[in-house]
Amino acid sequence: MKDEYMGEQRPSPTIHAIMSDKPNMREISSFDKTKLKKTETRVKNPLPTKETIDQERKREPSP
Repeated sequence: MKDEYMGEQRPSPTIHAIMSDKPNMREISSFDKTKLKKTETRVKNPLPTKETIDQERKREPSP
C-alpha cells in the first residue's frame, strides 16, 4: 500500500492483523478463574454528598 501523504510504502496487513466479526472463544472457554488473585476494592476519592456540597456553599461568601 502506498501512503498518499508521505509517499512511503506500508506493509500490507496480514490475515491475523485484520479483526474478524467472530471473536475467538477458545481462550475464553479454557480460562481458569481459580488462578485469579483475590483483591479488596477500596474507594480512594469518593465524590462529596449533596449535603456536603450544600454545607460548602453556605460557608463560602458570595462575590
